[in-house]
Amino acid sequence: MLFIDSLNIEIIECKLNLINSKSIISYKISGQLYYEGYCQPQIKEVHISECLNIDTTFEYHRIIEITPIIEVIRDEEGNGDSFKFELTNEHSQNTWSRKSTQLEFMQKNYE
Repeated sequence: MLFIDSLNIEIIECKLNLINSKSIISYKISGQLYYEGYCQPQIKEVHISECLNIDTTFEYHRIIEITPIIEVIRDEEGNGDSFKFELTNEHSQNTWSRKSTQLEFMQKNYE
């Protein structure tokens, strides 16, 4: 099982509210990965997906999903364990209108 302990967000460069401007956001995710038995999971890669959700009020919502790609290696002792992980990424954000731009970060738990 994977548990997220913290999500830290830093705005590195911010020029929002100017038409076609670009801003850079850095985020760091840290947590723990628990396992039982002989199969020890490791985070091999991270898949980052981004899409625009246009609602009926003509607002644009950018959805960024971060999915860990898990690789399993054999734990010869088979006792199970846990280990900490940390992922860091930078993301560029563009504004496409003169409207106010809002950023919202959410974490969802899945099993």
